[in-house]
Parts: sequence; structure tokens; C-alpha cells
Amino acid sequence: MSPGHESGPGGDAADRGGASDSGAATGRGGTTAGGATTERGGATPPPGSHPTPPRPQGIARNITWLGFGSAAVSPLWFFFISYLCIRNLSADAYGLMNWALWLMIIATSATDLGLNDFVTREVARQRDQAWRYFSNFVLFRGVFGVIIVVTVLLVAQLVGAGEDRLTALGLAGVYALCTFLIGFCRVFFRAFEVLKYESISIVLEKVLVLTVGTAALLATRTATGTLAGMTIGMVLALAGTFGFVAYRIAPFEFKVVKAGFLKEKLLIAAPLGVFAVAVVASQRLGPVILDFFEGQTAVGRFGAAYRIVEAMMLLPALATAAFLPRMSSAWGRGNRKEYHNLVLKAAGGLTAATAFIGLLVGVGGHALMDWVADGDITYDGAGTILRWLGLAYPLMGLNSVLSVSLIAADAQSFLARFMSTATLASALLFVAFIWQFGVWGLIGVLIALWAFTSVALWARIRVLVRQ
Repeated sequence: MSPGHESGPGGDAADRGGASDSGAATGRGGTTAGGATTERGGATPPPGSHPTPPRPQGIARNITWLGFGSAAVSPLWFFFISYLCIRNLSADAYGLMNWALWLMIIATSATDLGLNDFVTREVARQRDQAWRYFSNFVLFRGVFGVIIVVTVLLVAQLVGAGEDRLTALGLAGVYALCTFLIGFCRVFFRAFEVLKYESISIVLEKVLVLTVGTAALLATRTATGTLAGMTIGMVLALAGTFGFVAYRIAPFEFKVVKAGFLKEKLLIAAPLGVFAVAVVASQRLGPVILDFFEGQTAVGRFGAAYRIVEAMMLLPALATAAFLPRMSSAWGRGNRKEYHNLVLKAAGGLTAATAFIGLLVGVGGHALMDWVADGDITYDGAGTILRWLGLAYPLMGLNSVLSVSLIAADAQSFLARFMSTATLASALLFVAFIWQFGVWGLIGVLIALWAFTSVALWARIRVLVRQ
């Protein structure tokens, strides 16, 4: 599931709840004479009680800001997760770490409930209500996430998981939950189209996770020790990002947390939630099933290759973060031509870039993995896995941008139906093909899923544009 906006056209500043030249927020509810913003059926924040919202910026400068921050830390993250970890952990230990992370990411993805993309879309259209969305959903997701993590640990204990697995799951659960919460906090940077703040948040997160994680890895050389360090760093990063959003963009106010508001918005976002969980499950379920049939070492080999390609998903993440608010705004105004042009621009440019990068990885996969693993025989075969995943990288990127394009067009119901069906089908295929062909069955099903999804999503976009 890998992964800023700085200068905007003049007409977008006050559009759909954007910031005006004076810095006042405008939204669907309008602005009162006294300067207080209103929402249809909602409470009015007192004048001067909230910070002046940042002015939205443009796609080019946003991508530049976010790209700069991500590019600054991505090589360090790659060095840690795909070099230091592989060199200091056996394939079995690396498999345990990745198994725990992937399983808990699947479980805690239920906290998303489609809220990241839904809130991005809604706040981009009515920025004066950012505080209400932030206060309600960050609290809801935190409490819900804790319940999920505890439930998974209880189930794991009941089925007889060993101490190492339980410890790894507990640490991975906290790490995964913090990852989803910090991602939700960054939604508000995207909705306000000021991704320089997201860039700073990403740098902060990676510096903390890598510093503490590396120290723990080198000190313990165990999966659980490494996870403990990574988790401490992620908790600190979440605290910093949450505090900044609450101070600068959307104050957290417990008094506006209302069950009625949560219920209303969750029902609207529910299709996106099904879609989000389905996407995460379709990408992470295969390795979990592989662990059942082949064990942790096989997961470690697959994870060594997949982590490299996962790091490359930075490029699609940059594109989708920059284009979603603009696509949402164009669709909300009924400008189908502008929306379609944005989709073509995003999909075409991203496919060209990812095809070139994927080809390089496909050709040099063996050499890259030999260098990373430093001759460790427990990672034999990972180079060939990396070659195939590299060649499939363009499909992964295209899926990301097409999914976001449909979210911008309010097509969440279609996405929920399609991806839930595709994920259920892929789960059955994972079991059948991994049972027969091991890791190659997993790779075959993933590539087929990515290809089929790209075709189906593009076909749906064409139908929507023509309506």
C-alpha cells in the first residue's frame, strides 16, 4: 500500500475552500461578516481562535518540495531496510521482521476506512472545516487502532504463536498504527496544498526511525530489537507531526468530537475504506500466505527484493499526492476536460518514468541483490525475484495514479466493489499458486493482478469522462 504543493494558479486560491489573498479561509458554508467560518449544520469556530491557514501552492513547486525531502531520505531508508538489515539479519530473521510488519499493516489498515483520501478531498473543498475532520478522525483512528492491535495479539497467542513472534507482532503493531496515523496527519498538508510541510515531516520521520532503528539493529542483530528501535523512532515522529498540524493548520479540539459527525462521514467514506483495506491486503496477503507454506526464510528472500521495489514507489507517491487535490477540484467544478487532461498527464508521465526505472532494475537485479546480500547464501534467488518485480514496477505505479484519479471523481463505490472482488479472488489464487509453485506463484499472481487492475481502472475512467 511504499510512500509538496507550493505555488497555485491565481484562481485556485479561494476555490473550494482554499485560502484567499487575505489569508481567510472560505468554504462551502462561506465566511461571515465577522470573519468566522461556518459549515452547513456545524459549529462556528470563534474569530481569531484558529491559525491563519497556509496559502495553497502549485503542483510543480509541491512536487519539488516533496521530492526534495523524499529524495533526501529515501537513499538512507534503502540503505537501512535493504542493506544494513539484510547484512546483519539472516533471511529467517529478516523474514520474521517483514512478516510481522506486513501482517500488522494489513490489520491496522482497517483504521484507514478510506479516510485519508476522503478527508483530502473534503478538506480541499471546505478548508474551514479542517479542525473538525482532524479532531474527530485522529482520535477515532487512534482508539480503533489500539483495539485492533490488541485483538491480533490475543488471537496470535490463542493459536500458539511463540514468544519471538508475539513480541515482533506487538512492536510491528505499534509501528504500523503510528504509520497510518502520521499518514492521516499529512493529509492536511495535501488538502491545503502545502507539501513543504509534508516534506519536513517525512525527513523528521525517517531521521528518527533510521537513527534509533540502526542503533538497535547493530546493538542486537535481532528482528525484535530492530523493530523496537524503529517503533520508538516512529512514535517520536508521530508526536512531532501531530503537534505541528494541531498548532499550524487544524487545532485538535475534543469538544467537536461528535458521534453523529463520525457516523455520517464514515458512512460516506465506507466504500473508500473497503477499497483501502482491499488494496493493502492484495499487496501484503501473499507474503503472509507464503510464510504459512514456505516459512520465514522464503519470506525473507521475497522481502529483500520487494523492499527495493517498494522504495521505488516514492515516485508514484509524489505524483498522486500532487495531483489528487487538483483532480478533485476539477471534478467538483464539473470540468471533465480539465480532469481528463490531468489524468492523462499524470498517467503518461508516470508510466514513462517508471518504465525506464523498471527496465534498469530488471537488467541489474542480480548484481544489485548480490551487492546487498554480500554473498549470504540464505538470500539465494532474491536477485531473480527482484528482476521480475522491477519489470512489473510500471504496473504498480500506474495502478496508484489511476486509483487516485477515480477517488477524485467520487468513484469510491466502484473502487470498493472492484478491489474487494479482486482481492478475494487473488487470495484464493495466492493459496493455490503458492502451494504449487512457492514464491514464483506469488509473483505470478501479483503481476497478473496489477495488469488486470490497470486495464479495469482505465476503462472505468473513460466511461466516467464520457458521461
